[in-house]
Amino acid sequence: MAAILVEPADVARVRRECSHWAAPGARRFHARKESSRRRASALSRLAKMSDVLSLVIVEDTSAKPEVRAREEVLLALAQEATRLRVSRWVIEREDTSLDADRRALANFTRRTTQAIFEYTHAVGSADPLLWPADLAAWAWTRGGQSRASIESLAITHIHL
Repeated sequence: MAAILVEPADVARVRRECSHWAAPGARRFHARKESSRRRASALSRLAKMSDVLSLVIVEDTSAKPEVRAREEVLLALAQEATRLRVSRWVIEREDTSLDADRRALANFTRRTTQAIFEYTHAVGSADPLLWPADLAAWAWTRGGQSRASIESLAITHIHL
């Protein structure tokens, strides 16, 4: 899983740039479903945003059930968001894990006095700011040149 960090002053610029990634007529960009050419173009554009965007990568290579792995990754990202003093966090909504996400984050905020961020869930088509994280997660998992093209954007890499 991946998260992007963008300063509030740069949100509109990053959103505008990412909105060009989707194919004509498509509602969103989804790395796994895009053509190689479109993915390569988006990776190139993402790599050029180092002045306004950075990545947090969380890897869980265990054989845990998907629901448990998502919760652990989400909590690792919440801890990192707190450490980095993130003010707002937009999480891509997955209907099958929405309630579990909310429970995990509610438990996290009860356990820590440092959590200062607000969070919301949004569907991938609702906000192009979700697309770079999707692309980064795809590229990181893919490895090779795909990973290498964005590696310099990763400010934090967490292994679970």
